[in-house]
Amino acid sequence: MNVIIIRLKRNINKVRNLFFLPLSYLYDFSRYIKYSIMGGHPRNKTQYHALMNRDCHKLEKSLSVDEFKPFSGKDTISKILTNIKLFSPRYGFDVPVKNAIHTLREYVEFHKKIGRYNLHIENLDKKVSALEKGHNLSDWRTGGVIEKSKEQLASVTRWIDPERFFLSRYSIRNFSPETIDPDLIKRAVWLSTKTPSVCNRQGWKAYYVIDEKLIKSILAVHGGIRGFDHTISKILVIAGDINHFSGSNERNQVFIDGGMFSMSVVYSLHALGIGSCCLNWSVDFTKDIKLRKILKLNKSESVIMIVAVGHYPDKVKICQSHRKSIDEVFEIIK
Repeated sequence: MNVIIIRLKRNINKVRNLFFLPLSYLYDFSRYIKYSIMGGHPRNKTQYHALMNRDCHKLEKSLSVDEFKPFSGKDTISKILTNIKLFSPRYGFDVPVKNAIHTLREYVEFHKKIGRYNLHIENLDKKVSALEKGHNLSDWRTGGVIEKSKEQLASVTRWIDPERFFLSRYSIRNFSPETIDPDLIKRAVWLSTKTPSVCNRQGWKAYYVIDEKLIKSILAVHGGIRGFDHTISKILVIAGDINHFSGSNERNQVFIDGGMFSMSVVYSLHALGIGSCCLNWSVDFTKDIKLRKILKLNKSESVIMIVAVGHYPDKVKICQSHRKSIDEVFEIIK
């Protein structure tokens, strides 16, 4: 009888998955079509920011390589200038605009430095000067490139014991009731903003949930936290904004960038002495809709994962889980 029940449950689960899989794909497809920058035409402030960051980073990358080709990036420069022109009257002269102008200024100054100041660069110089007029950008420091020595880059990591740090991080499922200083969580998230992202678009956000009733509702929707949910008093919900991405080729980028950011958050928490446990958000569309309503997320945001956070208790049991050997996860292709 038990075998029959087990087989019946498996078949029911299989049928359920076959039913929800295409619907979940359709849900993801419709959201991406609706909120991404399809066709390259921005429709809101976030999308303008994303495109300006993307195009500025293209120029920065070209300026950072030894084999830089003078006068390259004309199409990219044209896009940046167009987006500044369209953006500023609607949304003002904000950080991404200042960053874009400074990047263009760096591009001009680089050509002056290498003695390649032709008519094209002269015209760009005039346009950049016109944009700079009335705005104090003399102390602006982002955009363009800086130079660092090998010693500068290597010296800051000499004190780190990589094995000790990375191998001492565990998923914690029994937290202390000690109150967490919100500034510690904020600092961990700030440290994580250095995470690489596609063309520097940084399409992520961390929501720190401290309301007990709200946390219970979120964990109830998750449904996979048995035995330690009562010790969770604070959670982070990591989200990614589809508004930052464009084209069919970037359909999964919100999860790639968001996943990298999440990992940075977890290790930043570890560095600051805060325990954490990643609660995966691999769910069908019905649960996703429920959580989005509870959190009142922006319509263009996708949930990446939930992270339970808290102080360590004096003693805690941790999973001594098997890890694959290095030979199983690393291979040199010759």
